Amino acid sequence: MRLSHLNDAEFGLLLSNFAGKIDNYAGRLDVSDPEITSIKNDSAYFNYVLDAQNRVKQFSKDWTAYKNILRSNPKAVNLGDAPVWILPPAPAGTPGTAADISTRFGRLIQRIKGHDNYNEGIGHDLGIIAITGSITPADLAGLKPVLKVHLVAGQPVIEWKKGDADSIEIFKAEGTGEFKFLEMDLYPHYQDKSPLPAAGQSAIWKYRAIYRLGDERVGQWSDDVTVSVMG
Repeated sequence: MRLSHLNDAEFGLLLSNFAGKIDNYAGRLDVSDPEITSIKNDSAYFNYVLDAQNRVKQFSKDWTAYKNILRSNPKAVNLGDAPVWILPPAPAGTPGTAADISTRFGRLIQRIKGHDNYNEGIGHDLGIIAITGSITPADLAGLKPVLKVHLVAGQPVIEWKKGDADSIEIFKAEGTGEFKFLEMDLYPHYQDKSPLPAAGQSAIWKYRAIYRLGDERVGQWSDDVTVSVMG
């Protein structure tokens, strides 16, 4: 499993476990003091930001409930006090945390797992036994979208999985025409809302796609998928 496959809560737990135990193996695995400090700060600040995000969500819910009572709730005895926003200060030493924790963490995992003194027992204890770390050039070359298509209210929906990619470029051909760029999609799935054929008419639409990582295309083109649409 890659780090990119973990949700935020899982990523935060992995960071916390790793940061709390890496001291036990640092000497055997040649992990430097600055690297230990960095991963501990990364863990502390990421989990602080995640907690802040959750507090924001709950605060929004509290204000919505308060607003509903204020507007129309005949069963409420009184309005009560408005919700109060409370956010603890950031952990010491973390304001200087740099972006892209996942890449730094992934590279450290790869280096540790390639060390002569690494073993599965260490991997299990650190929580990284099933984590492959950062994506490699070989992985990039093998990336290939798998597309499926179905109709919703007569419009094609192109199903795809994000995996390690940042986005996907989707191309479309109508009938025997050439493939033309349709959309760059960030999140699965994509619904093609192009105008349908005239009433009573049908058409064949074909799609293909390629992944993107950052600003670059990566991997291979998908196999074409075809769907028949009706006006």
